[in-house]
Amino acid sequence: MEPKWSESIREAAAPQYGRILRHPFICGLADGSLPAECFARYLAQDELYLPAYGSMLHRLADMLPEEEDREFMHRFADSGGESEREMHRLLIERFSVDTDVSESPVTRGYISFLQAAADGGNAAEAAAAMLPCSWVYNNVGLHILGIAKMDGNPYREWISEYGNEEYGRDVRRMVSIADSLAEAAGAEAVTLMNRAFIEALGFEFAFWDYGYNCHMI
Repeated sequence: MEPKWSESIREAAAPQYGRILRHPFICGLADGSLPAECFARYLAQDELYLPAYGSMLHRLADMLPEEEDREFMHRFADSGGESEREMHRLLIERFSVDTDVSESPVTRGYISFLQAAADGGNAAEAAAAMLPCSWVYNNVGLHILGIAKMDGNPYREWISEYGNEEYGRDVRRMVSIADSLAEAAGAEAVTLMNRAFIEALGFEFAFWDYGYNCHMI
């Protein structure tokens, strides 16, 4: 029995994902040592990214062939976005984050990448491009939960948001949708899915790296 697309791409993406887990930004979230100015720099950019990501999820929903999947994706774009917005509001106040900023080159590039995937009109490729954002955050959240020092950790709400079971259940549904699209697609479309997933994973790494490099500006 051939492996599902998600299993194959997870194996292919293991080096890039491992690089994310080893990044000092992630390690700093886990033990609470991440400099506040680095987290603030990251969060200000995430404030710009999240509305665009939610919009792209709605566009993806409209492309999906199954009505139940369309309804789920629209719901996830709305409910997931609201939960993250609440967490953002709390942390923006805690860290006095200046949200009056312009898109960084990384944020602008990531949003443009997702828009191009949606504009292409290929549901399988678009799903593969948009999956890493949620998939990586859920898996990183679970990873950090397993090693984190939560007592007194200023980033505990961020960790809890992405490591909780409800979020994980929704992400698993996204993975299942991508697997179904891959199964129905031809080999050429699966190649495009693989390329889109890996490229999005690169943006995920760059997003955290941009925040961590706050001390270099």
